[in-house]
Amino acid sequence: MKLMIILKNTNHRIIWTMNFFRKGFTLVELLIVMVIIGLLATVVFVAINPSELMKRSRDTGRISAIVQLSRSLQFFYSANDDFPDESDWNTQLLNVESMSTFPPQLNSDETTNCTDGSNINQYCYQVESINIYNDQSVVYVQLYSAREIQKCIYATDSIPYFVYTTFSQRRGIVCGQPSAGEDLTFVN
Repeated sequence: MKLMIILKNTNHRIIWTMNFFRKGFTLVELLIVMVIIGLLATVVFVAINPSELMKRSRDTGRISAIVQLSRSLQFFYSANDDFPDESDWNTQLLNVESMSTFPPQLNSDETTNCTDGSNINQYCYQVESINIYNDQSVVYVQLYSAREIQKCIYATDSIPYFVYTTFSQRRGIVCGQPSAGEDLTFVN
């Protein structure tokens, strides 16, 4: 169906035709829409930052594993009146049946360097004999997300670790590698 509009001018006639029932879109309209959708997708992708979200989710898994390991250490201490040895602490915790499996390593690219103690699947464990009646232990893992690193930005050692220490019976984030038997400064 076409509508013809005729405008009369003194010198010439102008005829406009309008299609009321056009089918489809023109190529230019489609290209403009695709460019707009592409720009919006880029802005959303940059705002979401998927690599940071992956680091945050792995950090959450690491924190959860330390909480599980800390409960297992408490259970082991209650059953044995001592902490596991550094050499096979994972096996000893599994033998007490306080947990069914040892927490897995979440990412092979991200590793925790344990200067002292034992490192199993990125989880570090250290025992320190304070005196004959008092052993202290610490279990910790390094965190990698920017949100956690930001908490340690003004500290001397800017590497964040999630820690459980039996010295103060506390869990939390510490800037710098912890050590058993020390009073740690937590940032959260």
